Amino acid sequence: MPNFTPNYNLKKPLGTENYNVEDQNGNMDIIDTELKAQAGATAAHLADDVHVGVFSSAGASTPSPTTNSTTYVDMPDMSATVTTKGGELIVFFTGSFYNDTLGANNYMAVSLDGAAEIGEQNVDQAVAGVTFSQAVIARFIGVAAGEHTVKVRWKVSGGIVTNYGLRRNLIVMEVKTPA
Repeated sequence: MPNFTPNYNLKKPLGTENYNVEDQNGNMDIIDTELKAQAGATAAHLADDVHVGVFSSAGASTPSPTTNSTTYVDMPDMSATVTTKGGELIVFFTGSFYNDTLGANNYMAVSLDGAAEIGEQNVDQAVAGVTFSQAVIARFIGVAAGEHTVKVRWKVSGGIVTNYGLRRNLIVMEVKTPA
């Protein structure tokens, strides 16, 4: 007579017993059922933490926009509006850029509902006209339930910064603030 595991009551044949395919298949059915139940519980837990569907993205449609502004201005096509349940917003922005001026600083940041920029990233144009990639990752905490707009903003210390073609993307996701 086999022993049984303490948690799932799987059959464990004794060393003196012959292998039994029916016992093995029964164990596999128990494991399959438990794994499926755990996967469902994990998905339900994740659904509590990440609001599925509260996601917005913006892709570029204006080719090669430029700015020579030394104060922050909106980047074309890089605005996303989300309706939140309240919590935190995680923002991801990436793009490829170049500046025509050696040593110019190129700044990118994001703003929420027109507030001050956060997540500022700066790239020094070490070689004039050479393309560089720039990314901003930002987190907005305590965002109230409702509609909100996230914008990518940019400025330069000198010269003209140009987005390379359509190579820019903005992603905004809401995550539930842990209790």
